[in-house]
Formats: sequence, structure tokens, C-alpha cells
Amino acid sequence: MPLSITLPLFGKAGNAQDLAVSILADESPLTAKEVYGRAVKAGGNLTYQAIHKALGQLEKEGVVTKTAKNYTLSPQWIEELAKMSKELAAKQSKTAFTEKSLLSEGNLQFDNLADLARFVLDFHDVMRKAHPEAEVNVNQWRHVWPAVLATQEDYARLKSALGRKVYLLIRSDTPVDRWMAKYFTETGAKVKLGVDCAGTCDLKVLGDYVVSVFFSEKFREWFDKTYQLDPAKVDLNAFYKAAHELRSPINVTIVKNKALAEQLTKETLQRFQ
Repeated sequence: MPLSITLPLFGKAGNAQDLAVSILADESPLTAKEVYGRAVKAGGNLTYQAIHKALGQLEKEGVVTKTAKNYTLSPQWIEELAKMSKELAAKQSKTAFTEKSLLSEGNLQFDNLADLARFVLDFHDVMRKAHPEAEVNVNQWRHVWPAVLATQEDYARLKSALGRKVYLLIRSDTPVDRWMAKYFTETGAKVKLGVDCAGTCDLKVLGDYVVSVFFSEKFREWFDKTYQLDPAKVDLNAFYKAAHELRSPINVTIVKNKALAEQLTKETLQRFQ
């Protein structure tokens, strides 16, 4: 059975490296000219020089290999992604949440972004079934969270979760925040960067529930440093690997408080008027 890899595209066509990897994941080997042709058909507003440069950088990073004039994804890189996906899938089975646990007030702790992301998806899934009337989802974050999910199912769940009326206020307005925000806006979410919010913790409000996410100092420093980079020069392999492998406490509280939820929702929506 052929290996299927899902990679997030930030924006309609992503940057040159994103797009090149996605094209080669669908079809290879291809020449640089062929990759460029498919990028144009996909709606990418990129020059041939940008694609050629991106392929050269990906080759240096070990993401693609070049034989004569043809490029293909590196088998070693694919193997590493497959291994990461299996590890995440195994961990997911150990961290599954029940409806009772998700909708009970209390405290949770994670040590990585992927587990936090799956908790959020589980929370959305449960809320959709238990409280279908809760259509508006407001968020106040320090930085736009990276899409660090590895399976096609997780990405499908993310797109479904973003099918609600989603609003994101982001405290920072860095190059990577703007890059990440494109993924959410392309799925219909409303995003506003550079807003005075999320000073102490990140917030997610859905229905009468308020979820507070407290990142450790180690995570906050990683976000602040990494998100200042130029997205066009980001080593995608290293970025996602670091996002997956970084380990440090992430404390989460779940509170059911209608008055607080309504206040935070109102304050957030006012920013979009």
C-alpha cells in the first residue's frame, strides 16, 4: 500500500518549499520545470527561480534527492515521517478522552504540542455532539499554534473543527504568526494579529466552557524565538521536528462558566466589528 503523507499548506498554495514537497508527494520523479508547471496549475504565485531555489534547499536538508535532473522525496525522510506518525498514533490511543472527562471541570497536563492539539480536537468533537448549538468558537492566543498533527484523520478533524464560526485574537504579529494564520483564514476562520490579549495564558471558549492553556517558559521562549524567523528561510523539516519533539509542561484548565464565556466571547467579537 503506498505511503500517504499529509503536509499542511499555509495559504492557498503555501511557500515554495511547502508546495514543492506537496507536489513531489503526489508525483515523482519530476524535473524542476515540471514541479514549477504543477505549482502554477495549483495556483502558486511563484517564479521558476523560486521553485528551483526551494528544491536546492530541500536537497541540502535531506528532504528530496536529485538524480540527473529529476527530484523525488528522500526515502529516509519519508521513513522518518512515517515513524513519527506511528509514534503519535500510539500515543493518541493512550491519551484518548471520554465525553465525561472532556466536559468535566478540572485540570490537565500535557508535555507536547501534538497531545494538546488532539485534546482540542477531541473537545471540539464532543462539543459538536453534546452542544450543537454552540457554533461560535473564540480564541485568544499569544502565538498562532502550529499545525503539528501527522495523520490525515487529524487534519480532517481540524478542518471540520474550523467549520464553526471561529475567531482568533493573536497577541503577536511575527513573520511566522502571519504565515501560520494563513492556514486558519483559508479554512474560514477570522484572525486578527497584534492584539493586546493572552498575557498570561491562551484561551479557547466554546459554548459555556472556557479552556485556559498555560505554556511553560520553555515553550514560550521557543515560540518567541522561532516565530521571528523568515518563513521563506525556515527549514521545514527541522521546524516540524522541533514542534513535535519539544517536551515541557503545558497546563490546561477547563471551566464551565456561562457568564465568563459570554464575556470573553463578547470582548473577542467586538475586535472584529
